[in-house]
Amino acid sequence: MKRKILERRLEMLDYSFSGLRCSEWIPKIAVKYGVTESCIWSDWSRREAWLPKLVQLDKSSLKMGELIGRLERAMTRAYSLMMTTTNESVRIGATRTVGSLSKTMFEIGSQAGFYPSLLRDVLEKLSKLEEELKE
Repeated sequence: MKRKILERRLEMLDYSFSGLRCSEWIPKIAVKYGVTESCIWSDWSRREAWLPKLVQLDKSSLKMGELIGRLERAMTRAYSLMMTTTNESVRIGATRTVGSLSKTMFEIGSQAGFYPSLLRDVLEKLSKLEEELKE
């Protein structure tokens, strides 16, 4: 993997962990790396193919703990918003964000050989919430 592509993908992950929508950060990355937005969208949609390769690299060079920390903070903010907002559109957006972050967290955790505790907590809470909604 070329260094520029590696840097770009790490930055894409960093932005995704920040809680910003893709439509907000993809144009910034496209300009920074001199590629089209469609190139970034395409690369992001194929992250399931390249994310495991990133995780397999030297974990210290990826600062895995830092990435997981950012992801956990974003997950906590989105989950809190999901549970406290009275605006239904915001709740739906936060729920989607929690789902997306959960998936990314699971992918990273499974490739690195650990599962962040926050993921288990959130999945348990989501299960309880689904049960309550069914009642």
